[in-house]
Amino acid sequence: MVILNEQQRSVFAEAYRRLTSRDPSEAWTSGQWMTERSGGSDVRNTETVATFAGHDAGGKDAHEMPLGPWSISGFKWFSSATDSQMAVLLAQTEKGLSAFYAPMRRTSTDGSTVEMNGVSIQRLKPKLGTRALPTAELVLDGMRAYLIGQEGEGVKEISAILNITRVHTAIGALGYWGRGLAISRAYARVRKVQGSLLENNIAYVHALAENSLQYAAHMHFGFFTVLLLGIVAEPRSFQDSINGKSASTRLVSSVPQAQALLRLLTPIAKCKCSRAAASGVQECMESLGGVGFLEDEQEFNVARLWRDNFANVIWEGTTEVMAADTVRVLKGKDGEKTQSAFFTWISERLDACRGGSDNFEGLDGIVQTIDAQKTELKEKWLCLSAEELRYHGRQLMEALFRIVAGVLLLDSALTGSQDEAGQTKEIKIELVHRWFNTRNRSAKLDCKLHAQSAALDREIAFGSLHSSSDLSKHKSML
Repeated sequence: MVILNEQQRSVFAEAYRRLTSRDPSEAWTSGQWMTERSGGSDVRNTETVATFAGHDAGGKDAHEMPLGPWSISGFKWFSSATDSQMAVLLAQTEKGLSAFYAPMRRTSTDGSTVEMNGVSIQRLKPKLGTRALPTAELVLDGMRAYLIGQEGEGVKEISAILNITRVHTAIGALGYWGRGLAISRAYARVRKVQGSLLENNIAYVHALAENSLQYAAHMHFGFFTVLLLGIVAEPRSFQDSINGKSASTRLVSSVPQAQALLRLLTPIAKCKCSRAAASGVQECMESLGGVGFLEDEQEFNVARLWRDNFANVIWEGTTEVMAADTVRVLKGKDGEKTQSAFFTWISERLDACRGGSDNFEGLDGIVQTIDAQKTELKEKWLCLSAEELRYHGRQLMEALFRIVAGVLLLDSALTGSQDEAGQTKEIKIELVHRWFNTRNRSAKLDCKLHAQSAALDREIAFGSLHSSSDLSKHKSML
């Protein structure tokens, strides 16, 4: 356990207060500086060095708080939020890789001016997207800082940050995707082709419905990780919230289960949501035709959404990094416990689905499909060695994702009525069937089935509450 002295405690408390403040005049943002030329996600190759300057080194930051006793020098190759008030960064000490907190600015020696805290910008990065967020190469020369946690345990200290930033990346990607779908829906209600609105073009609406299905599945998965993160962060609140509630009404049965699921599903959520959003936003861009390719049409600027979102595929770890992390969780020292927690969670949710009073036609077949997927996961994937699993990392994440997303879609269909988006129970059930492909897709479609599918497409894409005549509301969505 780390014991902070009075000075450290006051500095960290002030930083925390400002980072969590909702007052724009006091709120801070923070950089997260990990990446160096010697390695991106592999922080073990960090070359930046921190030396202990002493508790009596003196100096104050721009907010009159004492500067830290460590002096950091080195080079950070890809550093975002360079306009922030502070940064969390990694540097090597005599005991190994360590994490540090450092203010961006400090008071000059004579106290007359405010200057950079040993930081200089070498150049700004010419990025594909997120250009509004300055990303730079930084030279550190005597940057004063405070040690976070134990010396030599930097990776352990930043792991908590990684959980948060990876979940944030997943949800941010879903936000871009949702915005793109909103623009596509609104455009379909005002754009005429050959004398008819696009919303009446069944092929267009079908494509929009398929995109909306994928969005719904990824939204369920992404916000399930948010739920898990909340439970792990506030276990007491979770325990209070479940008192008196039956197990069937809870998505998670215990804090230890949430901890295991969060560790396993976070890299999968980050990878799958960001990659699917890149594809989903591309579909939205294409749905607008040539307008979607332009960036000077501010109401329809899906092209910028696509550029900005694509950073999420790479930030906080590429697909292979996330796959390797997933394998590490399943095959590491706590791998058996994690696997047990995962399969127990699936069984609990399926038991709740079977035991519910609000069932629907085809439920047994869907449950059997999930059981089959679970068996395949055990017998085909988890029996492999860690090295073999790393080779098949992408397929492993896909298998895990499809099971979890399917369970969550099924749970939503069984427990929820019509929601605020106008999605009826019938449509939620249809999403489940389409996700598991339990309809006989190979059967020849007669006119009646075709009409039914087209009608369902329309409700999936637009929701049952939105009438085609309410153009003023649709125009405001642009």
